[in-house]
Amino acid sequence: MYRSCIDNPWPLALFVLGAIVRIIYLGSIPSGLNQDEASIGYDAYAILHYGIDRNGVHLPIHLIAWGSGQNALYAYLSLPFIWLFGLTPLSVRALSLVMGLLGMIFFYLSMRQLFPTRAGGIFAMFFIAINPWHIMMSRWALESNLFPTLILIAVYCLLKSFQTPKWSYGFTVIMAISLYAYGTAYFLCRYLLSVPHFFYCIVES
Repeated sequence: MYRSCIDNPWPLALFVLGAIVRIIYLGSIPSGLNQDEASIGYDAYAILHYGIDRNGVHLPIHLIAWGSGQNALYAYLSLPFIWLFGLTPLSVRALSLVMGLLGMIFFYLSMRQLFPTRAGGIFAMFFIAINPWHIMMSRWALESNLFPTLILIAVYCLLKSFQTPKWSYGFTVIMAISLYAYGTAYFLCRYLLSVPHFFYCIVES
């Protein structure tokens, strides 16, 4: 890994650039919290200190939020940040930042699996580092923002599983976790889970 960074420093430099863009003024840009950010932050705070959400549900697996429901994974993964920094815009958004940085890494790694060239890796990191949608996703505390990064991790595990079958366990676990991240997972995961099954059937036949 160290030797790779010496031989080709551009992906690391682009990652640092992307990280700076995502980190700077995280607690103040966007200004304040929108209603969904405030909702999931306060529910996480209530779970951390009282073991219930703001509606009195003990350790909920799905939040009531404003009445339309909200996936609970973001709230639970936010607990360490709220415990460390209190209930602030920065602590509520910190998880989105971490997942955004992980998303950059796993997008790069996945593209290197598909296009194992020096130019392919540089282009992949450049694309994700300056992507406006991904930058905004990394700075906004919405539960749905967990899902793209989880899918990227799952895709990386899937690509690795074609070389080393044990990686399929990681793929399956991440797919299961993503069901608690966003409702779209119930639709998308069934199709992603069919991909390794399809290829293994071809290999066996």
